[in-house]
Amino acid sequence: MRWQTDGVDRKEVWWKPYYYKVLWMYQDVVSLPRKVWLFVKKVVKYAPLLWSDRDFDYSYIFEVLRFKLKLTREHIIDHNILVNADEVGKEIKYAEDILDRLTTQGYYDEEAHQKHEEKWGESVWNMKTIEGSTAKLLDSYRVKARELGLEDQERKEERRLHEADDAAREKDLDDLFVHLRKHIEGWWC
Repeated sequence: MRWQTDGVDRKEVWWKPYYYKVLWMYQDVVSLPRKVWLFVKKVVKYAPLLWSDRDFDYSYIFEVLRFKLKLTREHIIDHNILVNADEVGKEIKYAEDILDRLTTQGYYDEEAHQKHEEKWGESVWNMKTIEGSTAKLLDSYRVKARELGLEDQERKEERRLHEADDAAREKDLDDLFVHLRKHIEGWWC
């Protein structure tokens, strides 16, 4: 009896390794129409995003991530698939809000820049041709600053405004990735 080892008759169980393969194939065939329907629904949802998506700027990555987080948050809350679905929804919404600021250039301090313009005058922009070249240089200055001979001071103040805008943006980037690193794996547990 070469089929018998360890007290198990191999003639009776030869089909067991194939059982689960056949079962999975059957389930794939039966669920194929549903999978196609879900895929079409997803393509329709993503179509507006993909239509405006480009591959040359990081802000488009943020747009895709924000959209995906929104869909995930809505799915978790609508289907109540977690005990703490509302809490997870708030965590995801926090990340969405940061991504919204990152993609809409929400760091420009309108009031501070307005005060700067009132103090130093309107900004004037000129294109200058560089001598001996076809290249052009963009030159800008503030009217009052030039009249008073205080262009260096004005540029330092303007640089501080832009640095403050950049610092707020960098803080949001750090907050976003720390938040994602801390919470993202728990959003499905």
